[in-house]
Amino acid sequence: MYCGFVAGLVGGVLSMFIGYPFDTIKVYQQTHPKLGMITCARNIMMTLGPFGLFRGMGLPMASSGIINSMFFGSYEFTARLAEGFFYKERLDAQLAQLLAEGGSAVTRRLYYSDLSIIIGGCVAGASQIFVGCPVELIKIKLQTGAFTRPGDILKEIGSFELARKLIESNGVRALYQGSALMLLREMPSSVVYMMTYQKLTIYLRKRNLSQLPFTKNNSSRNFVISFLSGGSAGTLAAFASVPFDVVKSRIQANSFKTTSGMAHHFAALYREQGLAGFTRGLIPLTIRAFPVNGAAFVAYELFMKICNNRNLERLKKKIQAKVALPSLPKSPPTKD
Repeated sequence: MYCGFVAGLVGGVLSMFIGYPFDTIKVYQQTHPKLGMITCARNIMMTLGPFGLFRGMGLPMASSGIINSMFFGSYEFTARLAEGFFYKERLDAQLAQLLAEGGSAVTRRLYYSDLSIIIGGCVAGASQIFVGCPVELIKIKLQTGAFTRPGDILKEIGSFELARKLIESNGVRALYQGSALMLLREMPSSVVYMMTYQKLTIYLRKRNLSQLPFTKNNSSRNFVISFLSGGSAGTLAAFASVPFDVVKSRIQANSFKTTSGMAHHFAALYREQGLAGFTRGLIPLTIRAFPVNGAAFVAYELFMKICNNRNLERLKKKIQAKVALPSLPKSPPTKD
């Protein structure tokens, strides 16, 4: 079961490095309603230089592997548990097929039923909140400069120093500002994410992709399929999550103490910008989503294949050992 956790760790670090500049632009646009994407990018670079696009990256980079590890690990664990509970015969048939294919298998991958994906996706989405909410809160405050009290002098501040100031201001609960919206964002979008990835992967494996670049052999074709499926899944999940993401960014970029509830922020956004306000940051979010999630799934599937190969070989050896083990003769009765 550790395979999903380690594979998520590898994919998370890679995807964070690729997508962070787009994330900075997205957050800036969501918290500055009258500015377009290009204007936001130009303002950031004119004010802070090119490295301003990577502002606040330290903590998310350090934690992205952990968050993705929790997501993919809990998804694999929960989906497989649900599959074994609701569709045990189907799961056993897949495992038997993988063992029979041996080294000739195109991919060592279990495919789950829709019900198992929904259960696994909801659990995986919720599993990120404990670590992910404080990280996103600090990241957004650093990206937007919303980390000073009224009257304070604007100055550079590190992630841990900001976390300390937030806790001093309003306790540990200050780190979970916007957590309810993050939960509403993550659970449905995670189901869309994993469902789209599996369905599209199965579809593409049945198609002739020889006309695409880097598809001359099975190994490279699998990488292309993972990249296309992961990128598409990430883009659709971004569309599903953006209304909640906009409001969450506005709440988390707010002052140290926020007394207004979720409904107030939804109503305020609608009054100010109408329905279009709930799509702020959609363009940089979707531009970021495809390459980031494509790369994350390539790294994820590569490690999962290596790990599953080892697990299947270990299982095969156990089965062979049981078959080859001779029955031991019964001991003669002992006399007192």
